[in-house]
Amino acid sequence: MKKIIKLISLIAVTIFIASCGDKIESTASLQSTVKVSDDVFLQRLNDTIIITRGSYKECVQSINITPDTLNHKTDNCVISCKTKGTGSCVFCDSEFSVEFHNTYGVHVGTVQWHETNSQNWKLHKAQGYNGYVVTCKNIDEALRDDRFEIKIDPDYTYLKNIKNK
Repeated sequence: MKKIIKLISLIAVTIFIASCGDKIESTASLQSTVKVSDDVFLQRLNDTIIITRGSYKECVQSINITPDTLNHKTDNCVISCKTKGTGSCVFCDSEFSVEFHNTYGVHVGTVQWHETNSQNWKLHKAQGYNGYVVTCKNIDEALRDDRFEIKIDPDYTYLKNIKNK
């Protein structure tokens, strides 16, 4: 009996998705600013941070990174991402990440977000590498269009250990 109920439920959901097509709409938008502390440029001799999109799932509709390079002259960037909210994407989870590298190709850090069923983006992971600290915080959880702030700082403990060797 349970198998029959599950089968009927699955068929009903499939018919509902097929019949609604693009009528159901529910999107989630993500916007994040990236700021690099002046100490990154001072400690790293005018290091430039390059921002690239990392992995993402098929329901992500648009990704914009402006500008994609931060240095001592341009220290602020805006990243935006929007999910499709129609058809089967209404019921799918989405993931999106950005990667940070310096001009030498060294991996500086990663920030990953997760969005469930075209609702709200949640921070999944923010991690720095190779002498950098990458943090990300949600600016306003009450907004449906989720806004975050990413900050890149030098890892002074890491730098101190290198200087002492």
